[in-house]
This record gives sequence, structure tokens and C-alpha cells, in this order.
Amino acid sequence: MSNELERLLAFTIAWGWVAAPSIPIAAAWCALHRSIKPGLEASIFLLLATISYCWILFGLFFRSALGPDYSSERSMIVLANIVAMAILALWAAVRGRDCKMRLIIVSLVTASVWFYVLAISSVV
Repeated sequence: MSNELERLLAFTIAWGWVAAPSIPIAAAWCALHRSIKPGLEASIFLLLATISYCWILFGLFFRSALGPDYSSERSMIVLANIVAMAILALWAAVRGRDCKMRLIIVSLVTASVWFYVLAISSVV
């Protein structure tokens, strides 16, 4: 029984982690939409983070979307997205005006899921 419970807990945590960026992404889009004069920079930033997250979701159902299994291409795609999210977080911290904190959280949470993908890809 405890083995089944452990597997269920691990499954729940893994899927919860993968789903975690959807909440700050949706909140940031809502905040940007409610903003009186949304900035172009913030919109582009949020669009890039959303595309990165959608790539993760697409990769869950179509594994080849992240590159061939056990390939350097897959590692490069994942690492490029991690770096992109880190750059976007720094960019939001330095230049962000609209929804600054939300944009930083979106990029860091999305980067954490990319780290999870990297860890899983290196083990499995």
C-alpha cells in the first residue's frame, strides 16, 4: 500500500509541477489585458514565455517535439529554453514596467519546469 501511495504522490507532484506555470501565465495575461496601456515589451515577453511553456506541454504528448531521445539536440533545446527564461527574468527585472513581478515569476517557474524536463531526459 505504501508503494502505491508513494507512486501516486510522485505522480501528483510531477504533474502539479508541470502544470504550475499555467497559473502565473494566465494571471499575467489577465493583468496585462486589464492594464490601461499595456506595453509592447511586456506583451512580447509574456508571449515568449507562453510559447516556451506550450512547447513543454506539446513535448509531453509528442516526445519528438523536444528532439530525438538521448540526443544532444534535445539537450540543446531544453538548455536554450532555460537560458531564454533566465534572460527574460533578468530583462523583466531590469526593464519591466508592466506586471514586472508577474513576468519574473512566469519565467522562473517555466525555467524550473525546463530543469525538470532536463533531469528526466538525462535519466530516462
